[in-house]
Amino acid sequence: MDVLFYYAASARRADAETAETPSLNSEHDTLHSAEPSDTVWVITWEDGRYRLLQRFVVAEKQIVPDGRYGPYRLVPDFAQSRRYHLLKTPPITELLEQTSLKPKPAGSSFQGRSHVRPLSAEDAMLFRDFARDQIACELALDD
Repeated sequence: MDVLFYYAASARRADAETAETPSLNSEHDTLHSAEPSDTVWVITWEDGRYRLLQRFVVAEKQIVPDGRYGPYRLVPDFAQSRRYHLLKTPPITELLEQTSLKPKPAGSSFQGRSHVRPLSAEDAMLFRDFARDQIACELALDD
């Protein structure tokens, strides 16, 4: 199953200063429905548009009771996961409009518990097709 994870810009900037590993954490149990080898598409709102940050392939699921953003944590498969340059990769606003999610403008579609959503097979294929054409780097511990 593929999952969409909206990473708020404010959290992304704060985590850039403190995060030890590029894991995903949430209070939302949909995040924990992803199994090892599933893909989480990490997006954000930057420069007035939705942007793709990562293709995060799940290696491991953990429960962390005192997690900063909630108890559910996913750890990446570093060999298969990819990160995308925030401003060099084309925006995905139009791609999102083609999905069943039908987002609202200005990043407001993914607030609160809406920041993690399961993707349909059709929606996941749109993300895969888009990502295939983008230059990506491996996800690393020091990202």
